[in-house]
Amino acid sequence: MHESPPENMAEFSEAPPSPSPKGKRRATRKTLIQRVQQEGDKASWDDFYHSYKGFIIAISMKAGLNAHDAEDLMSRVFEEVHRKFCVDPDLSFDQQSFGGWLGNLVKWRIKDFYRKKQNTAEAMNDDILELLGSEKPFDKIWKAEWKKKLVEMALTRVNESPRNLLVFVDLAIKEVAVSTVCKRYDISRSNVDTIKSRVLKKLEPVILKLNKGVL
Repeated sequence: MHESPPENMAEFSEAPPSPSPKGKRRATRKTLIQRVQQEGDKASWDDFYHSYKGFIIAISMKAGLNAHDAEDLMSRVFEEVHRKFCVDPDLSFDQQSFGGWLGNLVKWRIKDFYRKKQNTAEAMNDDILELLGSEKPFDKIWKAEWKKKLVEMALTRVNESPRNLLVFVDLAIKEVAVSTVCKRYDISRSNVDTIKSRVLKKLEPVILKLNKGVL
């Protein structure tokens, strides 16, 4: 069954931080964000929704929510994203990180969830206070998971042989020992280093674009 983003734009008691002032719009290529903002562009919105839906649910569950509550929170985050896009159809991420902006929305919704559940921030248990408190461990978790998400998405968008991508994933993501990778793919250590550098060089510009909302 095909899932679609929630259409009901709910109102919330607390508004997350607003994005920074608009930056310059690039004329050469529209970003996914810009395509989503076009009225009636359901295909782009579905692409955006399915790109980040599972990631937001996973992050919410790391923050202590159960699967049902995490899915509900994910829907609320997308409602808020949709509302902000409608309020500011020229919203740009040229001057700020899309990942940081989305992370703030998720964090505020998690805080809102616990406040509604336990009435006051003071009533939260120590683990949740530590996660969402002034030392910002949530921000560290978000940044680490966001980097993994960007690499995962970028790997599907670079023009490289399947074998080289597998070598890179083993080395850079799974942290498999170089000697094991050499044996697994029957290649020399120098070839392993060359493949890693080659794939990384292709990934870097794609990751930068993804963090600006470009797909």
